[in-house]
Amino acid sequence: TLLRCAEAETGAGTDAKKAQRRIEAAKAVASPSTFQQALVSLLEAELLIRRSDFNRSRATLEKVVRDQSIEKKLRGRAQWLIGETHYLQKQYSRAIEAYRTVETIDPLGSWVAASLIQAGKSFEHLGHQREALICYGNLISRFSGSSHANAASKRLAAIDAKSSTSNQPPSGSIKR
Repeated sequence: TLLRCAEAETGAGTDAKKAQRRIEAAKAVASPSTFQQALVSLLEAELLIRRSDFNRSRATLEKVVRDQSIEKKLRGRAQWLIGETHYLQKQYSRAIEAYRTVETIDPLGSWVAASLIQAGKSFEHLGHQREALICYGNLISRFSGSSHANAASKRLAAIDAKSSTSNQPPSGSIKR
């Protein structure tokens, strides 16, 4: 229950100090199992992200990612969050690297789809439309039932629309 309260306060609460207190309470009663400890670490990292303390957040998340005894799904989520910290800092190349690593941790996990959409957006920010198209196409073909597939379809359409208008001759020119 304390873990759920900490999760709710971290995700939707407006009082970071209250969220920190809830996390500390959950940490105090969490069993020594790596699963519960990993969940608390993820909440701590998310709170650090809310505070824009990206370096400390990444350090916390990297510990989760490196611990092979933690289930792949949690490690994949932690790696995705590492990508998010870089994305929020507009470090798009680093974000892409982090997002790509999610698939090596949990190839069929739900965080792979989230990573593909974010990697595609990162490529777009860098002006690499072809690579973005590959990410979005891969997401749609592999995770068509995910909530991210619709967003990927919209991004594909936006890129196609932008590229088709840039290939049009200037208005007023003669077509031959």
